[in-house]
Formats: sequence, structure tokens, C-alpha cells
Amino acid sequence: MGLLFLDAAEIRFSERMDPFSPFDEPLLGNSDQLIPAVCRSQGCLETQWYIFRCGIDKAWQRASGKGVTVADLDWGFNPNHQDLKSRIQLTRSMLPLTNSRNVTNGLKRDHGTAVLGQVGAQVNKLGMAGIAFDANLWAVQAGSDTITDHSLWARAIEFVRGQPVNGPKVIILEIQTSQGGNIEMSPVINRAIVDAIAANIVVCVPAGNGNASRDAGIGDDGLPIPPTGSIVVGATRYDKLRNIVGSSNSGRRVVVYAPGDPSHDLTCSLLNDRYRNHFGGTSAAVAKVAGVVALMLEVNPRLTPADVREILSQSNTPVVDHDGNRSGVLLDAEQAVCEALRQAGRDC
Repeated sequence: MGLLFLDAAEIRFSERMDPFSPFDEPLLGNSDQLIPAVCRSQGCLETQWYIFRCGIDKAWQRASGKGVTVADLDWGFNPNHQDLKSRIQLTRSMLPLTNSRNVTNGLKRDHGTAVLGQVGAQVNKLGMAGIAFDANLWAVQAGSDTITDHSLWARAIEFVRGQPVNGPKVIILEIQTSQGGNIEMSPVINRAIVDAIAANIVVCVPAGNGNASRDAGIGDDGLPIPPTGSIVVGATRYDKLRNIVGSSNSGRRVVVYAPGDPSHDLTCSLLNDRYRNHFGGTSAAVAKVAGVVALMLEVNPRLTPADVREILSQSNTPVVDHDGNRSGVLLDAEQAVCEALRQAGRDC
């Protein structure tokens, strides 16, 4: 499917997208409805419905994430996937007794691979489109199937904070508590997040995969979690019409929700040329939000973390719980990018 450019701004954008556009990707699709399986040599897959549900296709008319660094702090990666091998600009492991550049330790490499696929898979006409397909991707391993040490995740945050770059930074913190809660209850991680935000880095945190009745602002110990200024992200499941909270904590601490359906959200698989639909929850939701944050920061690098939080919270797309009660708002990429442009004194 080709992209129809309708105005001068869109034509300027098309000139940057050489040789391919994200709309050339065979697994993208063209609707926020589940498309009947697209079958390729490695099996049948559903398309990227979440791109259209969140208005990312419209935001692409104005931004691609260029000049923004997105660091995924995760459980391991396959940096040789065909959509990531030319996109990942830095790898670093915080694990003890490992090569500092080796991010393939342990059995959870598929997790970071899936996250970076949704954030920034290369536009190459081979599979899927990353949300911020021109952003600079960093793969930082802070845990593995045998190592869960909160101090390593705090070190990873500090590492990203200390690295010089030209342009804005976004951190994705892909960890929850052992009971499926908001990891900000960990004092050492909470402090590191606060310090990163003070350094003008946007930090995106999963609300945790508990349930819609669990408050993301309350720790596993039953006590309120001290605020950090991060963007806490909840997850919705697929529905034809509504945006319904999935296996996600909720509450006022959640800034915005995004799709995170473990049965229907396309992303990169562990094998170098494969894709999968089975990746969701708040891990997938926070990846989508971070990708859109990169689009926002491309068009307006002067936005502060507080500005980004406020813009995302202004979405007019409602999210409801299983009983139909309003729980929050869904990620609206077009609204977010347009507001970022307006705050930069530019038209959308």
C-alpha cells in the first residue's frame, strides 16, 4: 500500500524516507481492526492494528523519531534481527561477569528484541514498521533469567544518563516487581528515575501486569509509591470498538494507556528473520508510548519530561475497565505530535 501525500509538509517528509516508507512494510496493514492472517514462509501473522488505533500512521506525516535516542533497559536482545541490526547504535550489559557489550545473556533475549521491534524496527520492506523508525536505539541488558538485582537496573539508568548524545533521550524501563507491581516502589530504582528525569530524560515505566483493580501507585507492601515524574503506562487489550484495560494495573498513577494484547500485537521474534503476535501486556504498551515520545521530541526537542507527561494525558480517546467505567486515556500519537508542534510555535 502506498502513502498518499497531500500537502507540502507531507511531501517534505516523504523525501526523508528513502528508499522505503513505513507503509511499504508487508505486515503493517491498513486498519485498527484485526486483519485476517497474513501468511508468509514462517507462518501466519496478524498486522499492526495498534499503529492505526493510536493514530501513529497520521503522526508519521510529521515525524519519524530522527535525532532522538531511545534506550531500552531490558532482559536481553537479539541485535542481529534483520529489523534491528542496523538500527541498534549501542549495546551494553550491566550483568556481572559478562562482556560489557554482550546483551545476549540468558533465555529472555526475545523480550528486548520484541520491545525494540515495536519501538524502532527498520523500514526495509521486509516485515513490520517501528513506531520511531528513525530513532537511535540502545540495547541495555540489566537482567536475565537467573539475575534479578534492582541495583543493576539503577546502574543501567545511570549509565544512559551519563552518556553524551546530540538530542533528547528516552528510557524504557522493562521491569515490574515480583508481584506484578510498579517497579518504582524499589527505592534504588525510584531514585535513579528521579535523577534521570532531573537530567531532562523522559522515563517510561510499565504500570505492571496485575489487574485493572490494582492501583499502580501502591507498592507490593501496600504503601504509596513516592512519585518520580515518569510516564507510567497501562495496557489495553484488543476490541473492535472500545479500548479496554487488559492485564494491567490502573489508577491515577497511570499517565496513559496503550495497546498491549499478548495475543494480537505484532513484533520481532527472536530468530533473525521472524515475527510474532504473542507479545503484549505493559511491556508492549510502554514500548509503544516510548516510540511516540520519540516522535514528539523530534518535532520539539525542548519539551521537558513534565511537558511530555501533560501532552500524553490530554488524549481524548477513553479507556474503560471491564465494567465499562472510564479508567483513563489511550495513546493518541497524532494529538501528541501536533501539540508538541504547537508548543514549538509551529502549525500541525
